[in-house]
Amino acid sequence: MAMGGYAGKILFVDLSRKKFWSEKLLPQLTRDYIGGSGLNYQLARDLIHPRSDPLAPESPVIIGVGPLVGLPVPSAAKFQATVRFPNPAEESGKCFIGSASSGSRRFAAMLKKAGFDCMVITGRSERPAYLVVENGGVKLEDASGLWGKTNVYQTTRELMKKYPGAGVIAIGAAGENLVRFAIAITDMTSTLGRNGLGAVLGSKKLKAIVVRGEGEIKIADRKRLLEATRRIREEIEAHPLTRTHREIGLHASWHIYRVTMNPGLWPVEKWDRLYGPAVARSAILKNLPCSRCILCCRSSFPVEGTGEGVEVTHTGTFLHLATIGQTLNLEDWRQAARLLHLCNCAGMSVVEFRGIIRYLSQVARSSRGEVETLKLEEGLPAYERLLNHLIFRQGIGNILAEGWVAMGRYFGEDPANHLSMIKGAACTYDARATKMDAPRFNMVVNPRGAMHGLAHSATSIPLQEPEVIVSSLEKMGLDKEAIERIIKGRYLNVGRLTRHVQDSGQVMDCLGVCIMYNIPGFLHLQNLAEIYSAATGLRTTVGELKRAGERVFNLLKVLNVREGFRRDDDSFPKIWLTEKNTPDGREYLENYYRQRRLEPQELQALLDDYYQERGWDPLTGCPTPETLAGLGLGGAAESL
Repeated sequence: MAMGGYAGKILFVDLSRKKFWSEKLLPQLTRDYIGGSGLNYQLARDLIHPRSDPLAPESPVIIGVGPLVGLPVPSAAKFQATVRFPNPAEESGKCFIGSASSGSRRFAAMLKKAGFDCMVITGRSERPAYLVVENGGVKLEDASGLWGKTNVYQTTRELMKKYPGAGVIAIGAAGENLVRFAIAITDMTSTLGRNGLGAVLGSKKLKAIVVRGEGEIKIADRKRLLEATRRIREEIEAHPLTRTHREIGLHASWHIYRVTMNPGLWPVEKWDRLYGPAVARSAILKNLPCSRCILCCRSSFPVEGTGEGVEVTHTGTFLHLATIGQTLNLEDWRQAARLLHLCNCAGMSVVEFRGIIRYLSQVARSSRGEVETLKLEEGLPAYERLLNHLIFRQGIGNILAEGWVAMGRYFGEDPANHLSMIKGAACTYDARATKMDAPRFNMVVNPRGAMHGLAHSATSIPLQEPEVIVSSLEKMGLDKEAIERIIKGRYLNVGRLTRHVQDSGQVMDCLGVCIMYNIPGFLHLQNLAEIYSAATGLRTTVGELKRAGERVFNLLKVLNVREGFRRDDDSFPKIWLTEKNTPDGREYLENYYRQRRLEPQELQALLDDYYQERGWDPLTGCPTPETLAGLGLGGAAESL
């Protein structure tokens, strides 16, 4: 019998042989790796062969849900999909391994209720197919009527109609055509895997995954769990931004995001006027929460001119529209919504696509005429043409679809000279706008390139008072000595800080709760240890949870060291080291409290501090055998 919170089984799917089987989830794995991405990485140790082709049949897709998913815990609707992402990090062709985290309205809980904590998909179907997992049963259905004929939303609607109440992951034309930026979309509202997870599914001829179940998820101590979550709910309800958050989603924190996500191409006054909260209120049709979420992040907007009258796009937030609008100079939010909608329908990452447009605009003069023919100066009509070229690999689109390295080789101009790039991936944020905090530093040192989300914490809000940061560290279980290494007065060592917020964020990924709840301090390791203990019946301390997060993060690092990643790959984007001229003045990279400009020598010293705090070799950026052995990962050390 499974312990509380867990279904107790791992599902294996071999698409080539059409074979399906399950194995028991060993209790020791839950102790050491918790679930979600932690269990995924442990499986990946044996299933992902070093330096193999991400799009080969044997390359696995590993989907895991944490033990809190499906329980009455705020935000417990996250799952993680682990792959070797097919967008190369450099000319050698090496690709990083990591997890894409996705919220869900149904999928995560339904996988658990169908009887599984984790699903491993390998092989390649002979013809287009979709996978159905239902109450412990598995079948592969023909998707010929969907492949190349329906977009992500159409596919999802059709499958949700056929399987009422099911959760659905679906890909679009970008994934079908193996575009290395292709994403999947979960339950029509959440994106999954912007560095090419959609292409990995497409390489397997897998159009969609459908999960549905009616199984009970056991809770070891329901009364204790409900009491712990009641206190969290009361704190959320009392927060001054909660009501606004339900009305306009993440735009409730526009006063923060107008700083941290500002591309710096328009005056801030203009951005406020065209994409501020007042415009968001008039544009948003409704906000959709993930299951178990008290807040509502995902917004839906009307989209005109799709050939189907007024359509509605569900996947995104008004912040997406605001950054698309300023980055691509689209002053009408409706144009930004249309472009987001077309990317969603195609299963194409809009973050990467807007970066491609910016890059092509910069290299137009040296592009041998191909870019000029796109007439990017025309705005939205040109962007739509370019998107079609890309997702169907037509003309220049075939080059773009192969990733940033291929673009740089073809045009003779490194994309990193124009965009914030780390490990071959485009950054969501420019650190010159918000200064050096844990999410920005995490983008550099996270094995999955340019990934910020794992390190969302108190410093995601600019210029927090030191006592707020100290309090957040105490809730992670840090002692006085560790805290003093990180912060003294208004001196903050972001390198040392990042190690601990990564471990904390890793725990949240493993449990299946949303990292955004960590920023205002609604969820943290102290209350999560209480909730996890009540849910599972396993008495677990804050320190034990954090140690598990550290173990999981180190295992992720080992997987990428096997791929050839070293300290040189943890490099700060070139353009972060230059001044940025904005309409509101010059921006340059500063420390968190904006006391001084950060020069390359100090950035390297912060990297040294990060590696030291982790117990890694500062020369190579790799975990030492002693550190791995201390975490119970001695076998992983031998594999290096």
